[in-house]
Amino acid sequence: MDHWVLYDNSGGEPVLIDWSGKAMSKKGDVEESQPVYGAPPQPSGADLKGSLAALRRAANRARQVAQQTGTDLIVMRDGQLIRISPAEQQP
Repeated sequence: MDHWVLYDNSGGEPVLIDWSGKAMSKKGDVEESQPVYGAPPQPSGADLKGSLAALRRAANRARQVAQQTGTDLIVMRDGQLIRISPAEQQP
C-alpha cells in the first residue's frame, strides 16, 4: 500500500481523521495466500442440507441472465478463471 486515509464513519458524513502518503508496509512484507479451490465438501449438518442444490440453482440462474443480457460468464475450471462469451455459452 502506498498511502492510507482514515475516516470516522460513525456520523452522517465521513470525517477525515488522519492520512499519510507514506507506505504502511514495504513490498514483500505482506504475504497473502491464494484461495484453494477444489471439490465442494459434502454437506454434513442440517444447516447445510440443500445448500449444494441452492448453489447449483444460483449457477443456472447466472447462466440464464448472462445469456439474456449478452454478458460474459466467468467460471472456474481446473483452478483457473475462464471467461465464456455469450456465443460460447450453451443454450
